[in-house]
Amino acid sequence: MDSRFADLKVRLITKDEVSLWGQYMERHHYLGYRWIPGESLRYVALLNNTWVALIGWGSPALKCAVRDAYIGWDNDAKFKRISLITNNVRFLILPGVAIKNLASKILAVNCKMLCDDYTRIHGHPVYLAETFVDESLYRGTCYKAANWTYLGQTKGFSKNGNHYYQNSRPKGVFIYPLSKRTKDLLTAPFLPAGGHGMTDREILSFEHLPVEELKKAIETMTDPRSPRGIRHSLAVTLTLSVCAVLCGARSYLGIWEWAKGLPKDVIKRFGCRRNTPPSEPTFRRILQAIDADEFDRTIGSWLVKNAAGCAVAVDGKTVRGSDDNGVRFHLLSAVVHKEGIVLNQKKVDAKTNEIKLVKPLLDDISIEGAVITGDALLTQRELA
Repeated sequence: MDSRFADLKVRLITKDEVSLWGQYMERHHYLGYRWIPGESLRYVALLNNTWVALIGWGSPALKCAVRDAYIGWDNDAKFKRISLITNNVRFLILPGVAIKNLASKILAVNCKMLCDDYTRIHGHPVYLAETFVDESLYRGTCYKAANWTYLGQTKGFSKNGNHYYQNSRPKGVFIYPLSKRTKDLLTAPFLPAGGHGMTDREILSFEHLPVEELKKAIETMTDPRSPRGIRHSLAVTLTLSVCAVLCGARSYLGIWEWAKGLPKDVIKRFGCRRNTPPSEPTFRRILQAIDADEFDRTIGSWLVKNAAGCAVAVDGKTVRGSDDNGVRFHLLSAVVHKEGIVLNQKKVDAKTNEIKLVKPLLDDISIEGAVITGDALLTQRELA
């Protein structure tokens, strides 16, 4: 790292600094400052604990032909994914600061923070940064030096309210991918929270997933809710939850965001009421209220049924980080060999051993046609 920038720090401003940040931007930026549209972040760059630059990020442009062509999305995909783009709406090196390469260094440091900061503050990541440079005044040198890509010019329109008008001053469009898979993530048909876009193979597998059969299996479960006022059935909610987890969602928010981003025809396939998925609190309440053991058995049996001739391993493991009054949890699990899917599991009490739990473990799932394997401890005639 350049020794001149050893003490360079870029951070979000605090609530107490919002007014000062706005005053500096209004006074010294050539465009002035009133507010930043949409989901915004405001940063300050400090060198030796002194403010040297201000950076503002906001919602992206709804229409930008060269950017949309670069991404390769249609209007439907754009409206679903445009919130995953951020726009560098303001960048100001403060008066009196003249340090070579400082602007490009600040941009590089700031871009590394954007995805995590958006996820933490606004609840979703961003995968592409964009900015518009008035080429009649500037050449965008700091963006080029920070490895941003120049895409071309806008068509020279400005927006006022809901209307566009010709301003005769087209802007240069620069973009910076914030992920190695930016295009895939912005065009993916299914995108769970956390930003792990599905691969082509995963998308194909999901599209052929027997959703109707899964719903039918879940319909046998006991609904823990009072029948009065139910808007979304247990089967619909849990089927969506299972599919969201299969696609990478790892939280209640992730499950809801995945379901919310599904195309209308897919939502209809799940049988959602009025083609609208359950809310995040609904997912949370139902998943917390259901009988976990019953859910385990139901999904396990369904998985075995749909993986005819599969090999199932019976194995015991102590759960890392678990503690029950000083004793660590030990679980006996039935796991599909190739996929690593847990079909069922039983807690091994300290007063017993794995052998006594093998039969109850397998009784809860359908193992017809499956090959069962186990370690030497389980080589018992009675078990066979």
